[in-house]
This record gives sequence, C-alpha cells and structure tokens, in this order.
Amino acid sequence: MPEFMYRALDAAGARMGGTMSAASRATAMNDLAAQGLFVTRIAETKGEEDRAGGKWRLPFVSAVPQSEMVLLIRRLATLVGSGIPLVESLKAIAGQIESPVLRHAMGDVKEDVQQGQGLSHALSKHPRIFSQMTISMVRVGETGGILPLVLEQLADFTERDREIRGEVKTALAYPCLVLALAAAVVVFLMTAIVPKLEALFSGMRASLPVPTVMLLAMSSFAQRHGWLCLLALLAGGVGTTYWLRTERGAAAYDRARLRIPVLGNLIRRTAIARFSRSLGALVRGGVPLMEALDVVKHIMSSNTMTQAIDRMQACVRRGDSMARGLENEALFPDMVRFMISSGEESGHLDDMLFRIADVYEMETRNAVRVAINLLAPLMILMVAAVVGFIAVAMLLPIFQINTLL
Repeated sequence: MPEFMYRALDAAGARMGGTMSAASRATAMNDLAAQGLFVTRIAETKGEEDRAGGKWRLPFVSAVPQSEMVLLIRRLATLVGSGIPLVESLKAIAGQIESPVLRHAMGDVKEDVQQGQGLSHALSKHPRIFSQMTISMVRVGETGGILPLVLEQLADFTERDREIRGEVKTALAYPCLVLALAAAVVVFLMTAIVPKLEALFSGMRASLPVPTVMLLAMSSFAQRHGWLCLLALLAGGVGTTYWLRTERGAAAYDRARLRIPVLGNLIRRTAIARFSRSLGALVRGGVPLMEALDVVKHIMSSNTMTQAIDRMQACVRRGDSMARGLENEALFPDMVRFMISSGEESGHLDDMLFRIADVYEMETRNAVRVAINLLAPLMILMVAAVVGFIAVAMLLPIFQINTLL
C-alpha cells in the first residue's frame, strides 16, 4: 500500500505532519479530514528520502551512513550538554550535515521542535532514518531531563556497533575481490580465448583430450546460451529476494545459515553481542525492560533471535526473570544466562550486558580473523584449480599436436 507524507493544521491551528498508508491520495486526505485535520500538503513518498531509505533502497544499503549518524548524535550531545537550546543546536548541526537525506530530515526535525514538539516525536516521523532505539532513548532522555547523557550513550553504542560491522565488512572484502577477479578471468577465457582454440582444433582428425572436449563444450554452451543463464540467475535472484522478505522465507534462511559450521557460530556470536549491547544501552538509559526488549527485537537481523526475545518477553510479562526466559533458548549459551541472572540479582543488569557484549565482540573479531585466514588460502586454491583446468585443457592438444594431425 502506498505511503503518503503530509502536512496539516489541527483544530487549534497548530502545524503537524507525518506519514500514513492509504490506498490512494484521495483516501489519505479523507482519513486525515475525518481526524479533524486540515491538509496543507500531501504527496506520495517517492522523493529522495524514500529512494535512499525506503522501499527503493538497495539491499544491505543504509539510508544514512552510520559514521555520519554517530557524528550527528555526538555533536548534538555536545551542544545540548553545553547549555545551548535544543532548537539552536539543531540549527547549528543542520548546516554541517553532508548527506542530503539526513540534512532534509534534520530540517524537518528542527521545524517540528521549533513548533513545540518533542525531539523524540519529531524523530519518529522519519523511521527510515532514525532507528526505534534512537527514538526510545531520546524519549527517555527528554522525560528524565538527561538528554545530553543519553545522547552520549547513544553515540557510544552507535559507534561501537559501526566498528564491529566495519571489521566484518573489511574482513569479507578480500574474499569478495578474489571471487570477482576469478569470475572475470574465467569469463574472459571462455568467451575470448577458448573460441579461437576451438576453430584451431576443429580441423584435427584425432579425438581431443577429455579435458579439452569438456572445456569446448562449456565454452560453446556459454556462447549460445549465456544470456539465458544470466536471465535465469537474475530471475532466481529476484525470486529469492522476494521469498526472503516473506516470514516463512526469512525464518528458513535464518535457520539454514545458523547451521553452517563456521559461519553459523559467527552469526550467533554477532547476534548475542548486538542484543547485549543494545539492551544494555537501553537499560542504562532508563528504558523499562519490557519496552527495551521490544525495541531490541525490532533491530535484530536474526529471525531466530527475534522469536527468542518474544518468548523472553512473555516470560518477563508473567513475572519471571529474564534469565528464566533464557533457560530453554538454545541460541544463548549458559554463560550468558548466568551473567544475566547475576546482573538481575545485583541490580546491575546493564553492566553485565555490556560485559557479555565485550566478550562476544572479542570472540567475533577472533572468529572473523581465523575464518579469513583459513578462507583466503582455500579460495586461492579453488581459483587456481579452475584456471589450471582451463590452461591444461587448452595446452594438452598443443602438446599432442603431432599425433592429432
């Protein structure tokens, strides 16, 4: 269903705005009028912000770079902590933002705050840019009068999260580069070199070596049906993408990747570290446990972790401890449960969660380092085997040219 961004006036003449889903523009205007609002502007969200951060966003690409978000939060915490009024702080920051998406959003946030709205409410109108965790912590900071402190904690968390993600991406860059170069070499050989050798060998009477026959067959198939293969890969990729967006597809994919011997353990450690640090930051910021679990649940990328948090929330809702809710969760090791139980009993749950995050972030770094050290030689061997097969298949007939003629 399309989403519409609107600006309107309420019965008292106060300006307000937001986004809503409706079947059409007319339906959206009728719904807003039924709420007693006078619409001054309404448009379907197809602008720059939505292309970058909404449904047109490329997979795994964030609307705003995390580094810029960290800088924004850190600057805002510094200015507000120095006693500068919030509106003036937002005005000063807006002129220093490089990302056009974030600059546009912060302009709207500044206007809303200037009109008397709370900062958390203004941020909540841009859910594709500002995470639910950011909005929740800002709301707690406003309510408790500790906004600068909460913003500093939020900046620390975001920066730590960015560092972990950056280390994983950096570690994966080399294997991806090797695979891309290997694919380019193979395509070049199969489409440019092998066809010329095929013309050379076509006049030979004796039978060609088996590797050469296999190579020529693959090259011929690639030349004749290569475009069909590309279309099949494209269709498969699009179909898989849509399937993964379904609840059943996301759950099946998550279960499958957790069963992969090395990668599964890495994903598990990363999920536990993210869960612990996110929940610890929210609890330390003063967010109630049930609300904090609900926020963390929506920022986890693991469907299995989300379901575990659901069951944990149900346990806490019944009056049990969070550690009790972890007893039957295979995703969480016993050490995590024991540390959380100790934190709940001592009243320092946030400290224990941060310790868990530190441990599992360190294990994640070590696991990534070991995996890359093992994966790099393995990939080089695989690439060497493929290129070596092509080279042998091309050279064998040349070495045997006297007998083939």
